[in-house]
Amino acid sequence: MLERVDQGRAIARFFEARGWRPFDFQKEVWARMAAGEGGLLHATTGAGKTLAVALGAWQALEREAPQGLTLLWVTPMRALAADTMRALTEAFSALEALDPTAPRWTLGMRTGDTSSSQRAAQARKPPRLLVTTPESLSLLLSRENARDYFSTLRVVVVDEWHELLGNKRGVQTQLALARLRLWRPGVVTWGMSATLGDLEGAKRALLGPRGAGALVEARLEKKLVIDTLIPEAPERFPWAGHLGLKMAPRVVSEIEAHKVRYFSPIHARRRNCGFNSSCVCAPTGRAASRSIMARLHRKSATRRSARSRPAI
Repeated sequence: MLERVDQGRAIARFFEARGWRPFDFQKEVWARMAAGEGGLLHATTGAGKTLAVALGAWQALEREAPQGLTLLWVTPMRALAADTMRALTEAFSALEALDPTAPRWTLGMRTGDTSSSQRAAQARKPPRLLVTTPESLSLLLSRENARDYFSTLRVVVVDEWHELLGNKRGVQTQLALARLRLWRPGVVTWGMSATLGDLEGAKRALLGPRGAGALVEARLEKKLVIDTLIPEAPERFPWAGHLGLKMAPRVVSEIEAHKVRYFSPIHARRRNCGFNSSCVCAPTGRAASRSIMARLHRKSATRRSARSRPAI
């Protein structure tokens, strides 16, 4: 079992310094992780799933001396791995500053973008927390000394489980988890998702046929205000592909007048995130307006360039 600890003064100060209060589902995850339980966390985008699981692991393993790879964080895409790495580095650095007596955490990332020198350094001295992808994890498991490399593993986190569930990469992840449980029977597994239908089935697939675990659901009430921006002269629509550029100034004015969360479907498909509160790529205010204008102008320039090329 993981070490049982209280809610942690450092975590309390971490939230207070930001003017936040932990949600009930975050406290439940912390308590269950401290008791050595695995499970599946289902919460809406931007609710704080990453902080719930990351701070729960930090707290449960807080007083253990660093001894190799302890926490493995699996993400479905390389870009999301980079975003997660930045968010975890920021959170853990803040916690260590609030609690100087706590052991220091070393964080690393292993994906297809990791350089050979970084991979060699990680092989010689594994970080305490490693962010990786299913493909890179499979490569790590195929190494000759893989069993020794993962001999100190305590917690595995699978982020965006819905992205992997039911496809080949999900099966690859399940096989990797099965191998890790064979080597480390006491390893604790947590999954996170915002868009799952069959929660019990998703939990069984994550934890294995004999794996009992918790199902934590965040029940948060949100006040939704839906508004629509319509062209001033809807009877005179621009030509196809130019409506977004035409409406951009009005969108920018709305963004600058309100505190908004900007969601890009293209960004979401590429990086599996909805510009949520824990994502460092989430622009707000004028930063968001500049991002939107830049995207639209790049898209318009690309289309003009494509039309100007001669047909072959």
